[in-house]
Amino acid sequence: MQMVSNLPRVQAMRIVNCPGFLRNVGMLPSLQTLEWADSSMMFLPNWMTLPIFPNLQRIYIMVADVLTLCRCLKDGPDWPKIQHIPIVFIAVMNGPEYIYYIKELYIFKTNLPAFAAAPPPPSLPFYDQLWISGLMLE
Repeated sequence: MQMVSNLPRVQAMRIVNCPGFLRNVGMLPSLQTLEWADSSMMFLPNWMTLPIFPNLQRIYIMVADVLTLCRCLKDGPDWPKIQHIPIVFIAVMNGPEYIYYIKELYIFKTNLPAFAAAPPPPSLPFYDQLWISGLMLE
């Protein structure tokens, strides 16, 4: 895939192992839900700070390793790229580590070692749907 753009009515999108998505994304004005798994992702792309998804409500991201996940912690280099999204769930593909964030309620949970006291994520419909959709790769 060369570029994702010019899809004005798309409300939900699932991207799996598409390195081009890291670099080439245009305006998707109706996108509300993005599920994204990429084993080559080492950081979140800079375009995530741009207003190209003005209606994005939920993002679920599967990353390859804990180091990439740690970049998304509060005060991490990728935190500014996700802090504006209403609901965020990011997890390691082959591990139990996760970050779960709800902007409106300012809930931030993780099971990363530095945050070992955090409780497990709640069993919410979108979390269960993430497992059902096959995005949790084993």
